[in-house]
Amino acid sequence: MAELTRRDMLKGAAVAGAAAAVAGLAGCAAGAEKASSASAAASADAAASASAEAAASAAPAAAAADAVAEFKMVLGAEAGGSNFGIYRESADLHGDASETDDTLANLNSAMGGETGAHTKYAAFAEAAKAAGLDRIAALFNATSKAEDLHRHEEERVAQLLDPAAKLPEKPQVSPTETDGNLIAGARGEIYETAEMYPIYIATAIKERDAESDAAKKDALDQAVLAFTRAKLAEAYHAKWYMDAYTTIDTPTDEKYWLCTTCGFIHKGAKPGACPICGLTEYEEF
Repeated sequence: MAELTRRDMLKGAAVAGAAAAVAGLAGCAAGAEKASSASAAASADAAASASAEAAASAAPAAAAADAVAEFKMVLGAEAGGSNFGIYRESADLHGDASETDDTLANLNSAMGGETGAHTKYAAFAEAAKAAGLDRIAALFNATSKAEDLHRHEEERVAQLLDPAAKLPEKPQVSPTETDGNLIAGARGEIYETAEMYPIYIATAIKERDAESDAAKKDALDQAVLAFTRAKLAEAYHAKWYMDAYTTIDTPTDEKYWLCTTCGFIHKGAKPGACPICGLTEYEEF
């Protein structure tokens, strides 16, 4: 495996991926705003709904922009620091996106990616705790549970299309230094929010709109919602991984709050309504 310093690793793919995440999320927000404008001409209720969707998309776009800012800040920093080691390139961050135009296959692929992320982050949490980085361990535990929420929701939707669908086995994980684990996590989250989920959402929408069977159409609609919530939540995960990475030697006692519905994570005081799903049920980490 190639060994890269923080500075070398962040040149190229990671920053490009983060920029793509911002572009994709901003496009989502712009599309929702366009939908809001069109709906306003039809009815006030539809316009209000589209406006809410636009607001929900804009907030994760800002989170992704924050992650890019963190990437750029680290790009200009000198390698080194007491807790910064060597990042080891990984070929299986979250698995490859499905290349089919079939939502059931994409749900199975997403379940595999989320299961891998859930398992890795739990292992990364143990490594961080062993290194005395308790707040980073808390973040990894929060994101591990978020990915667990995503994979179980995707399993539920997949079983609407195929009752035999089920979660894959959890992989074996060998965590390295915590700084490298944070970068691996951030890259995986950016991949999901910028590349994987946008493809899956577009495919599910196309299938849903062409489907005549009411039950299958509803299942595909639920797939769109599951993929969209996961996509938006991953932007926040990337943001907090980069925040933890750049402040690894100056930790705080701030808490993390996990929305137990969609996997959104907030750092600091307990938030109000979740910017993704609008609910207020949180777990403290």
